Amino acid sequence: MIFRRRKLTDKIPELKPYYEEFRQSAGHRWLRMLLWGLFVAAVVILLVLGGRWTYNKIKDDQPSVKPTPSPAANKAPARSSTEDGVPKSVSPPDKPPPAPPSPSALPNNGPGEVAVLFTLTSLAAASLHYLLSLRRAAR
Repeated sequence: MIFRRRKLTDKIPELKPYYEEFRQSAGHRWLRMLLWGLFVAAVVILLVLGGRWTYNKIKDDQPSVKPTPSPAANKAPARSSTEDGVPKSVSPPDKPPPAPPSPSALPNNGPGEVAVLFTLTSLAAASLHYLLSLRRAAR
């Protein structure tokens, strides 16, 4: 009894022509499903792009600054020259190149921001679903 399908056309005679028309036009159903699929895909794409835009505005991402190499690293090693057929050896530089400064704090590159974004998105979707369910139940 629970899983038996109800026949709405028997209970509401005004809707019988609508259901008859809907059953006869399979092409319209496919077209409607295709259009709904395209609409949903467009909404998803817009949500993703809008989310990325919002994230970039909030985060205020600026391109990372690449460290410039020291001038000593760009120089080619000096060639040994010969005087009177005796090669001169290349002397090592007096000072080694300076080490890059160590950061005072480690950068926050972990998955924390992604987890927060996922949590907030899930919470917003659940809230919207709950509100729409309440609205449908009130009808």
